Amino acid sequence: MALQSRLVISKDTGGTTSASSSKEDPAGQKSINIPLKAGLSIGSGNYLLKIGLGTPAKYYTLLLDTGSSFSWLQCQPCSVYCHNQVDPLFDPSQSKTYKKLTCGTSQCSLLTEATLNKPFCSRSANTCIYTASYGDSSYSIGYLSEDLLTLAPSQTLPRFVYGCGQDNQGLFGKTDGIVGLARDQLSLLGQLSSKYGYAFSYCLPEAFTSSTGVGFLSFGESSLAASPAYKFTPMLTDSKNPSLYFLRLAAITVAGVPLRVGAVQYRVSTIIDSGTVITRLPAAVYTALQQAFVSIMSKR
Repeated sequence: MALQSRLVISKDTGGTTSASSSKEDPAGQKSINIPLKAGLSIGSGNYLLKIGLGTPAKYYTLLLDTGSSFSWLQCQPCSVYCHNQVDPLFDPSQSKTYKKLTCGTSQCSLLTEATLNKPFCSRSANTCIYTASYGDSSYSIGYLSEDLLTLAPSQTLPRFVYGCGQDNQGLFGKTDGIVGLARDQLSLLGQLSSKYGYAFSYCLPEAFTSSTGVGFLSFGESSLAASPAYKFTPMLTDSKNPSLYFLRLAAITVAGVPLRVGAVQYRVSTIIDSGTVITRLPAAVYTALQQAFVSIMSKR
């Protein structure tokens, strides 16, 4: 299974991108681009995208997370708790294609691998209950569901599997939920793979740009064409966390000078995660980085 991800920082060129777009390369491989925006304006340090859900489609602002697999959004009736969000709550009763999934479905059995939490079965309603939990103690609990997903007016995915959150606690800002892009059958990437191929790329917008400064999330192998504007690095796997994306950290420089640490100090599993704001380093590398930074700044 080959998966590539292109990671670049976009510059505000004054252009606008307001809607998703799809295209097809000469070989017939489809791809689709979805705009990305910084989330600071709604209290999130992460990156946001809009997707359509339900029939008729209504659009929701979700956090992009390559460090988790499961997608969910807050749903009425919010049986326990829903935080304030930027869009109206999703109302399943208003979608003609919405469906709760039962405990005996294959999708319910996949939840343990997708969320690292065993599903709970509401036997009175025969409904599969998911728990999605995160490293900062945030979580979402709700109904495993399926509905029509709309990425662009002509690009839809029937029976998209996601969570209809009824108890959502933590550091989500005013986002409506999360889109999981890790390596798993239930991730958005996994569910779109039969249509676009198992590949994606993204270009992150700068945090403090005007409303016209947007990036993109692109699905499809045709989006990965080589360009002198981009630099590539191999994506690695780790048997202890097979759903996550890893890089090989080789060196860190400050003002062009490499840190004074041995190569062995960099030989740790390094996760790249769009849903994590803070960079974490091994103690020896962090100490060297701190000392180098303080030394440089004290001379200015």
